[in-house]
Amino acid sequence: MQFLKLFLLGFVFLLLGQNIFAQQYFLPYGGVLINCENGEKIVAAHIININTRKGTTSDENGLFDIPVRKYDKVVFSALGFYTDTLEITDQTYESFQARCLRPRTYQLEEVKVFPWRNISELKRAFLALELPDTMYHANLPELNLPRRLFYDPNTNISVEPLENGGIGVRGALSYLYGLVSKEGKMERERERVFAHEKQLDIIATKYNVALVGEIVGLENEDDIVKFMRFCNFSEDFLLQSQSYEIKRAIQLRYAAYVQN
Repeated sequence: MQFLKLFLLGFVFLLLGQNIFAQQYFLPYGGVLINCENGEKIVAAHIININTRKGTTSDENGLFDIPVRKYDKVVFSALGFYTDTLEITDQTYESFQARCLRPRTYQLEEVKVFPWRNISELKRAFLALELPDTMYHANLPELNLPRRLFYDPNTNISVEPLENGGIGVRGALSYLYGLVSKEGKMERERERVFAHEKQLDIIATKYNVALVGEIVGLENEDDIVKFMRFCNFSEDFLLQSQSYEIKRAIQLRYAAYVQN
């Protein structure tokens, strides 16, 4: 009876050892990669055994060859295709097989290209822009009119008599077009943005990280920025105040900041 138990136990260990050996044994695995839609060979695709961390690439004919073991996972990837994964099992393993990858379409966001490299170039181009003012004529009987009938310096519109007896309106179309057109609205918005940037440039000369750090004795930039957020000075205050007034306000706010 004791001999039978030892025999059965040895037989079980023998089966386990054969199973473990079978799982560690490398098998030849290769094939050809093709496009699922048109059957064309896929060149320079990546085939990686993620268990052994070894890989290869398909050649100019789409062929590949990589060693695998049972239950290894093999990943197939190529630019322009969806990635595919295969687990090596008794059902899926073949020494040579054709595998196909599905083409992938990439949706790219719209990209707007402008002729200016930065905002400074845009500002210079905008300021140098010259819009022609066209003289529009109305054929009227000859009138004895003064040299200029009307002029508005705010809109640059003038009404002037012409040599042929009519009158001309200069600048009116450009002014009206600027009021109602999309380009005119964009121009006014650019002017507003430029004016605000100029104000921020002025503020930066009187209120910045280096200056605040020097006044309150802080060295770490993150600490200085945190304190400046605590100060929460308005742009109007920083624009209208003198440097010594801003310095005094910073000192008072730092005293409250330290107490908190």
